Amino acid sequence: MRKKKDLHNAQPESTDDPLPVDEKKEQQPAGGLQLTTEVFLRNFKHIIDSTHDSVISLDTQGRVTYWNPSSEGIYGYKAEEVIGRQLQSFLVPEEKQHEFSVLVEKVSGQGDHVTDLVTRRNTKDGRTLDVIINIFALRDDNKKIIGSCGVAKDITQELADRELLKKQHDILQQAEELAGIGSWEYNIKTKEFSWSDGMFKLFKIPDGTNVRPSLYVDNAFDGDRHIAEKIVHHIESKVEPFEEILRFKINRAVKTFKIKGAPLRNGNGEVEKMIGVDMDVSSVEKSEKTITELNKELRVVNDELKNFTTIAANNYTETLRHLYIFLELIVTHDARALSNSGRANLRRAQSAIQKMKLLTDDINRYLQLYDIGVQKTVIDPDTIIQSTLTSMSKKIDESNATVESSSLLPLQADPFLFSILITNLVDNAIKFRKVAVPPLIKIRCSRADEIRVVPGPPKEAPYVILSISDNGIGFSEQEAEKIFELFFQLNTKGAYKGSGIGLAICKKIMEMHGGFIAAESQPAHGATLSCYFPAGG
Repeated sequence: MRKKKDLHNAQPESTDDPLPVDEKKEQQPAGGLQLTTEVFLRNFKHIIDSTHDSVISLDTQGRVTYWNPSSEGIYGYKAEEVIGRQLQSFLVPEEKQHEFSVLVEKVSGQGDHVTDLVTRRNTKDGRTLDVIINIFALRDDNKKIIGSCGVAKDITQELADRELLKKQHDILQQAEELAGIGSWEYNIKTKEFSWSDGMFKLFKIPDGTNVRPSLYVDNAFDGDRHIAEKIVHHIESKVEPFEEILRFKINRAVKTFKIKGAPLRNGNGEVEKMIGVDMDVSSVEKSEKTITELNKELRVVNDELKNFTTIAANNYTETLRHLYIFLELIVTHDARALSNSGRANLRRAQSAIQKMKLLTDDINRYLQLYDIGVQKTVIDPDTIIQSTLTSMSKKIDESNATVESSSLLPLQADPFLFSILITNLVDNAIKFRKVAVPPLIKIRCSRADEIRVVPGPPKEAPYVILSISDNGIGFSEQEAEKIFELFFQLNTKGAYKGSGIGLAICKKIMEMHGGFIAAESQPAHGATLSCYFPAGG
């Protein structure tokens, strides 16, 4: 009787003795080829050694008797390090110890087998792997259990990929639900039309329902059926990018979808699929209609308000003019009949009327900006500034002011609005001058490619900066923002005439140009007002 061979990491014994005739017959396969037990075992071991899966055999005491090369690649231990050691002592994590004991009893004790068990195993370098294991009992010629053999595959990366895919799918599903969209793809070869979960929710169709592109035609609103047919043609035949708006009848309600598709090509430039997105824009369409209607109403109200304001302001101005004249006639013809206090009260009334007229005129000037609009072009600021200063020469001379203007950069601005801007800024500098100091006004120009210190505007946008500095009374840092508000006046106890609209007009003009205006000052140290014009328009 031939000696029993052991696969457990032992090399097959080589022999040159021929097998007995009867034994040769037992080893003869169907193809007529004869394999000796030695050759069969050698080939079988070569197969096991070549597999990418871990193959480990244990005796009935749980000691390692075979450890193939892939086990070393997966777990990090060499065969000579583990042969004869209890597998449970180094490969099985603490939380899997009980599970392993149950498996040993089930296989080695009862002769049962384990199929596709997902569990965890330790590695030599301290990592823990996810593996899928199949275990079966090893028996001798007498069918007696002599150990067990386990085949394990490292699925750590596979499970991580599955988890990542699940997370991405969950994120996509949530994004589709939040955005009211769904995605799809159409395989050109197989004609398979696949939907995401979001598509089924959009169309109120149970998940997993078999769908075809023709569904667009079947559910299209009657007046949009030709659009649906066009979409189906793009998907199935034309395979070109498209974007369409289509209305659907869904559960007796009309929904509006934006449908966008594009071809997906392989490395050879061949179209393999059409992919696309459907978005429910019903609420957007409804909002746009509402906004359009509100805009129409707003334009009507604005027009009515402009007409009312213009008429009221004109009538108000005319009434003030007549009132002033009548009071002047009383002062002129009936002054002798009035007491000194009476005449003083009349003069105060005339002064109040003058202030009301000034305020009315300034309000009209502010409202006129809405009617004027802005027509930007490349201007030469020097020319317009000189022309503006010439028209203000009387006021400049009377205040003994000096205006210095350096060479300015060309900029995009409306010439008429720019002249109004300069007029108001220079007038403001002259008005808030110190009592015994002649006004000195400097007009400078610079360029900033980015702005860091001024909050609000786009930081990376380039600007042309026009600055008007003076040596006047200045104002506090807290008032730097307020001075551009309508009707705001510095707390000067009436020492300076004005309605508080001049700088508000400057702010409005800068906003109309897409820029802004900022102020810097300290009390008694003058002020600098800087106008930021977007470079290049």
